[in-house]
Amino acid sequence: MDVVFNRVGKRFGQRDALADLSFELQSGEMAFLTGHSGAGKSTLLRLLLLLERASSGDIAVGGRPLSKIKPSGIPKENILGQKGEGFIQAMKILDGGRISIAALSIGIAKGAKNAAVAYADERQQFGKKIRQFQGVSFKLAEMATKIYGAELMTRHAAALKEEGKPMTQESAMAKLYASEISTEVANEAVQVFGGYGYTKDYPVEKFYRDCKLCTIGEGTSEIQKVVISRNLYK
Repeated sequence: MDVVFNRVGKRFGQRDALADLSFELQSGEMAFLTGHSGAGKSTLLRLLLLLERASSGDIAVGGRPLSKIKPSGIPKENILGQKGEGFIQAMKILDGGRISIAALSIGIAKGAKNAAVAYADERQQFGKKIRQFQGVSFKLAEMATKIYGAELMTRHAAALKEEGKPMTQESAMAKLYASEISTEVANEAVQVFGGYGYTKDYPVEKFYRDCKLCTIGEGTSEIQKVVISRNLYK
């Protein structure tokens, strides 16, 4: 079934956002997406959100509930992967995406750590650089150690993916750990800066805001724990 959306996005404040976007939908299988007018990633994401609501019947095409429209075949050359394995294909994409989020988390954490290291060497209190105080130096040491561990986990997961080996467990672990330590590092960086860390005069406040998304995107930290725990029994 080749369905073309025309102004379906209007109800969500995205007029014509999904115009000329078609997809292939079969019950219980993966949707195949094709954009006819240069649809960007954001448009495809909005369509996926619409598809999530399709089964309830509140999204209609041509006056008919999407869930009531019967599917038809598509050319074999347009099928991605094997028929009936849409869910498996989606999970493989998630595995790779989690490695990307882990890498993003590490980048944010490094930015926060580097800013804190530089500031601790510049800021002075009681006639000494604050990095010379054990309370601050221990924070910097812990930041560096957490980042190093997260990077090793992420590189290992990425290496498995490059070799075409299973890495569901490793990518979930890397994403979970990297995103969580990113928030910890950013939080400690703000602490090193003191009151200045809460202002936009310094970059750590942005790192502090940005890192939280990494614990949510591509599956929340709780979902990663579900994936990891289930894999322990496989």
